[in-house]
Amino acid sequence: MPAGFRFDDEEEDLSAESLREALFGLTQQIDTEPHPLNIPGCASGRLAGGNLTVLCAAIGTPEELRAEEPTVLFIEEVGEFVYRLDRMMQSLHRSGALRNVKAVVVGHLTDMMGQRKFGVEDAGEVLAEQLRPLGIPVLFGLPAGHEEPNLALYLGREVTVTVTPEGGNIRF
Repeated sequence: MPAGFRFDDEEEDLSAESLREALFGLTQQIDTEPHPLNIPGCASGRLAGGNLTVLCAAIGTPEELRAEEPTVLFIEEVGEFVYRLDRMMQSLHRSGALRNVKAVVVGHLTDMMGQRKFGVEDAGEVLAEQLRPLGIPVLFGLPAGHEEPNLALYLGREVTVTVTPEGGNIRF
């Protein structure tokens, strides 16, 4: 979203540069640092997803997430209570939206609320608890969502996600 870019010459804007590279087909891979909640593995599928609240609100509508083919699910969230993450993940699972999800990539979890109240150190823990039973690779820490840097992703494209103890990547 251009309104979120810094248009000054003083500082490099990683988000704007990422968009430029994506528009010109230059983005081949995004690497991430190790994360304690990562679940190792390698899987491929069509990249789909976005904001978790929006994905759940679309259940039962023509715009709902359809994982009819192997899918890599990208999720991110902003300004939600952590207990709602649990409910939203259960809704996606019970709707059948996760049936062909082969890997999950977690982006920014920005301004999450209620972590201390609900005894959660990291909002990602709530997601990991819901994702572990699926037995698929999960990559936390993708720099995309609602904060800087917000790297461009190719939704709809076939991708491969690799997660190891040393970190992970998504290859386009």
